[in-house]
Amino acid sequence: MRFLFALFVLIGFGFQLVAEACNPEHRPLLFVHGFLASGDSFSHQAIRFKADGYCPDRIWVFDWNTINRNPAALDSLDQYIDFILAETGFDQLDLAGHSAGGGLGYQFLAEGQRAAKVAHYIHIGSGKQAAPAGPDGSKIPTLNIWSPDDKVVPGGDIPGAENARLDGADHYEVATSLPSYKAMYAFLNDKPAPEEALEFRPRVKVAGRVLSLGENIPESGAIVEAYEVDERGDFDPQQVLEFQTDARGNFEVEISTRNHLFKVVPQQGRTVYYFVEGMIAPTDLLYFRTLPKPGTMASLLFAALPKEGDATATILFGANRAFTHGRDLLEVDDTLLSTEELTNPNETSIALVLY
Repeated sequence: MRFLFALFVLIGFGFQLVAEACNPEHRPLLFVHGFLASGDSFSHQAIRFKADGYCPDRIWVFDWNTINRNPAALDSLDQYIDFILAETGFDQLDLAGHSAGGGLGYQFLAEGQRAAKVAHYIHIGSGKQAAPAGPDGSKIPTLNIWSPDDKVVPGGDIPGAENARLDGADHYEVATSLPSYKAMYAFLNDKPAPEEALEFRPRVKVAGRVLSLGENIPESGAIVEAYEVDERGDFDPQQVLEFQTDARGNFEVEISTRNHLFKVVPQQGRTVYYFVEGMIAPTDLLYFRTLPKPGTMASLLFAALPKEGDATATILFGANRAFTHGRDLLEVDDTLLSTEELTNPNETSIALVLY
């Protein structure tokens, strides 16, 4: 059996944020992810916004192919925004772009008819710009969130924009951290974000997608098996919850808030196993990636993986921040991996592949 086993680092076992009453006056908020990422880059921020009064239909993500960045991405984003506005009944939404998603955001907002659909723009860990987003003579209120410790995209203050400098944040933390959320919430609502409150709950409803890594091609008809994992790392192979993705790779299921091992079987390609630490709250942004199809640009990233029938590979993936030498301790079978060579702070290592 060929498989890839991935470890997602998700913080907050067994607890959920206590949600305020849903406020239907909040505009829709659309997140655009960065290079090789997917909409689940914003899973923690989506949970926070919903806990602080945003209705479930106000938080959206745009999954796009960041490897093949052509003009079609702008058209797809435009069509998706039209769909969101039609679904929610608003004339405008708020837009946020991280890294390459920020570049797409600035491109999108440079055209007048498109910019008219956006009330606020949030530029996160993306390239420094000379002015706020928007067409010439019509600048959109812009929040620029950046970090001097972001080693992937050098940032800086944008003249005329509201600037939030997050010292110590790496390229992913600048988008996923609590300080980043507080800056976004205050910018969009003209008041500070409420303090986080936690409560325990035994089960949560989760939804998400199965997509190919990098290109975000939906995996239709993929079979997913979920196994509860105890504190010793053991699970009962006879106790399994099985579900299948729809034509767009979507799924929805209710699970316990314990740790889980997910087995993802696409219709074609290698089986993938994911270990996911306990859910912190109900979410609709639980994503599983399959390996890119042979012959695609994304598949070149995994050309070195073993292909023998009994070979295995393990990916350790930091979903919300990089693995950083001097800050994090990472060991596998008593072998130190958080070395300066493998997890150099200047290289922003978010995934380590072991085989």
